[in-house]
Amino acid sequence: MTVRFILSFCFCVFAVSWSSKSEAIDTHYDREAIRRKIIENLRPIRTCYEAELGKSPNLKGKVVLSWTIGDKGQVTKADIKSNELGNDAVPNCIIGLIKTWTFPKPPPKQTIDVDGYPFFFSN
Repeated sequence: MTVRFILSFCFCVFAVSWSSKSEAIDTHYDREAIRRKIIENLRPIRTCYEAELGKSPNLKGKVVLSWTIGDKGQVTKADIKSNELGNDAVPNCIIGLIKTWTFPKPPPKQTIDVDGYPFFFSN
């Protein structure tokens, strides 16, 4: 059996918002850094999906995740915003990965909220 994995995300729209511990907010953050980090981690993301695909051969759909990038670039919080796969293991696995990633540091005293990054899966 040949399994073809499709993860579509490159041209998806996602929201990035800033939170600040001070009055001033610098909204300059490299959104492409978020996409680059995901591209760097395609193989582990694919592994999350393929582990469940073996159990559910018709597994496909969209997962939308949100996470917060802390002041040192670390992920401080990650959540499932929506899950159309009908399987919780895949998004929970990806969240586990995201929590280990380090992004470029946001401006001083600020955090970055990546709100609604979509992942599309099809076999």
